[in-house]
Amino acid sequence: ISANTDRQVNGFFKGIGRPELASDARFSTVSARLKNVEAFFEIRNSSLTGKTTAEWVEVFDPLDVPAFPFNTLDDLLEDPHLQETALFETLDYPTEGAVRHMRPANISTGGQRREPTPAPLLGQHSTQVLREAGLTEEQITKLVTAGVIVNAPRATEEEATK
Repeated sequence: ISANTDRQVNGFFKGIGRPELASDARFSTVSARLKNVEAFFEIRNSSLTGKTTAEWVEVFDPLDVPAFPFNTLDDLLEDPHLQETALFETLDYPTEGAVRHMRPANISTGGQRREPTPAPLLGQHSTQVLREAGLTEEQITKLVTAGVIVNAPRATEEEATK
């Protein structure tokens, strides 16, 4: 519940069944509510225990009082709208298994990866990057042997070319 303007607060008081509070000097203006914020929040909080969130949203919507549910991460993962828009996708990691990721909330033309892949393992591309940087196999081997870089084995040849 986010009743901030005088109109919203008056709607809130009406919605909780206490319309007389709209004329209470402690709550009749924004500045008065700021001076009495603890009392205002106490009334707000104690008044909301009798109904579910969905019931309060139904009460406050026609009164034009901003009210909405607070979603947990689990709620978001199961939200029908977010499922329909495919906001979440699952990627398979070689060590963690299936991990759910959030896709970009907005997509523009160009620049985005067409096929997302899991983050590479530590050292998965070390030798490939060093080869591209111009190091010889002998130089790379010396770095690996000295422990300067980690060189994780590749799972597949296809993975090495990604």
